[in-house]
Amino acid sequence: MRALWIVGALLLAGPALGETGRGETGHGKTGQGEMVQNESTCDLTARLVAETVAARADGQSRAKARAPLRERLGREAGDMLVEWVWSLPKDQLTPAVGAAWKTQCEAQ
Repeated sequence: MRALWIVGALLLAGPALGETGRGETGHGKTGQGEMVQNESTCDLTARLVAETVAARADGQSRAKARAPLRERLGREAGDMLVEWVWSLPKDQLTPAVGAAWKTQCEAQ
């Protein structure tokens, strides 16, 4: 249920993601990389989730992951996403989290 609430909050944060639908590829670290154009909200948020999961798995601090997400999604949605990712058990820190997020988002 908590994941559904977070998905809803991030979907509402769509305008904060930018009218152009652009995002950044993070290569395992949030907020770094090249621009990608024409992403749907579900594609973008799933990628941000996957990047945040990868960043945590790579040992990035919660604070370092939070800053670019706040910039992209707004303070509340960025904080919620980071807290959710940091609540996941370590054995679930896989690329499957981003794929599951996208599936859930598209089902909304």
